[in-house]
Order: sequence, then C-alpha cells, then structure tokens
Amino acid sequence: MNTYQYYFGWDISQLTLNWCLYDRTGQIVSEGQISNRRPAIRSFLTSTLSKYGIPAREVFCLIEQTGLYGTRLAHEAHLLGLITCVEDALKINKDNRRQLDKSDPMDARFIGRYALEKAYRLTQWEPDSTPLQRIKGLQRRRRNLIRAKQSIATSYRYSLDWDEIVLAADIGHRIEEHVAQINQTIDLIDERITQIILAEPELAEIYHRVRSVVGFGPKNTIVFLLETMFLQKVKTAKACANYAGLRPTEKSSGTSLNKRKRTPKQVNVALKTAFHIAAFAAIKTKYLREYYDRKRAENKTH
Repeated sequence: MNTYQYYFGWDISQLTLNWCLYDRTGQIVSEGQISNRRPAIRSFLTSTLSKYGIPAREVFCLIEQTGLYGTRLAHEAHLLGLITCVEDALKINKDNRRQLDKSDPMDARFIGRYALEKAYRLTQWEPDSTPLQRIKGLQRRRRNLIRAKQSIATSYRYSLDWDEIVLAADIGHRIEEHVAQINQTIDLIDERITQIILAEPELAEIYHRVRSVVGFGPKNTIVFLLETMFLQKVKTAKACANYAGLRPTEKSSGTSLNKRKRTPKQVNVALKTAFHIAAFAAIKTKYLREYYDRKRAENKTH
C-alpha cells in the first residue's frame, strides 16, 4: 500500500546521517551520507525536492529513533513539510533479524525499505510544545547529574570500606560537599520542572492526578511524569506495570516447569524505584498497612 511517491530511510549517528531514497516501486533512487548539522540537512532536503520536482507532502521520511541525534533532522524535515516518522530502533531491528552484515549504508537501505512497506501504519511525528521541550532538556540534565552523583558516592563509600590507606579528611569533606551540591542542583531542576508543569493547564491536570495517589509525593510524581513523559509512553495500567517491571512474567517450558514468576530485568529502573518508594510511603496509612501485614503473614514477598 504505497501512499507516497518517495520514501526516505535515515540511519542516525552523532556526526553523520546516512540516507537511502526509494521510489514507490521499491527501486533505490539515490543514497549517500551528509553531515548531521542543520544547514547541511536543510540544503540537502531542499535540493532533493527541487531535483525530482515533487511536493514535500509526497515524501515519507522515516528516522531511526536515537535520542537527540535525530532531532535536527526531524525538525528540518517537518519544517519543509515532509511526512516525518520517528520509529523505535528496536522495532526496526526486530524486523531486520535476517540481515547478517551491518553498516550504516545498509541500515539506511533497510530503514527505507521498512518505510516503504509499513508507512501506512506508522504514526506521523509532531514536534513537542515549547514547555515540553524545556522539560525534556531539564530531564536530560537531571539524569546526568543523578548518574554522576551515584558514581561519586558509590566509589567514595567503597574507598572508605575497603581502602587500606585512610583517605585524607579534607579530600573526603570535599567529596561530600560535591555530592551535596549535586543534590541541591537536582532539587533546583525539580523545582523548575514543577513550575513549568503547573503553568500549563493540561500538564498540571496530569500532575495533580498523580499527586492524588497515596504515596506519591512531589519528587516521586516528577520522576513518574518524566519517565512516562506525561503518560505518552504508557497508555494503560498494564503497559505502565510492564514498563516499570512490576508485573511478574512466566517463563516455563520443557523441564523448567516449576520456576516462579519473576519481574524482567530490562525495565525502567527509575520508574520502578519511584513505585517502590511510593509503596513504602503508602503503607504508613492504616488501611494499607493492614493489607500489607496480612499479605506478609501469608509469606508474600515485597
């Protein structure tokens, strides 16, 4: 079902973009590589549309989702009027299991072929609103700070426990001050994110709905909203439980029939932690504490 005249497949990296252009019959029209910079992207797309004399709305542009690296291309293609879609790399790779060789040009060809065959069921990409872009930018910095803090704090704790030579007191004090400063910066980012959310009626409604759940305080609510991107990533309670790794899955086959159900390891750890903290906060209420004690008496685990 070929709705468009041309189909772009884009393989994304930090510095370069590999592209492959198919026509509606499945023939490769052209392919190559350009710099991952806005002027180069804009110039290439404009010249390609002019060269083949086709309206922008007749070109389907499929971009592999790779975080920030594909953002420039998505925005430029959208501004020029191309039908743009950003697809999860895992979904594309799952469909590409039979390809043994791998290179950037070959990936671009496969992504273009994927667009040609599946464009009819892919969702068109739209840029985020300005408040949401600001929130995502703050979220990236928040994650980086949390990773840095965990790395510094963990290595410092291990050095205190295991090093034969005692660390100088002034150095230890400096490290502790540095971790405290990172915590303050994270708190400041959370405060700014909350201000942006409360200034937007649609986001504020979701925020207050999550805050109304027993156990969810201001910080947990922020983590939940950021990790689910205001429920855009998860549409149902079951999807949310799967994403956070809260729903045990059964894996029994052959001789392994009596294995207990376990939660998967490849989950969103930050979201799972937020739910665990919320749960332990919630059991401080009387009726949930009674339920918790009853289940523990039945030898149920956490």
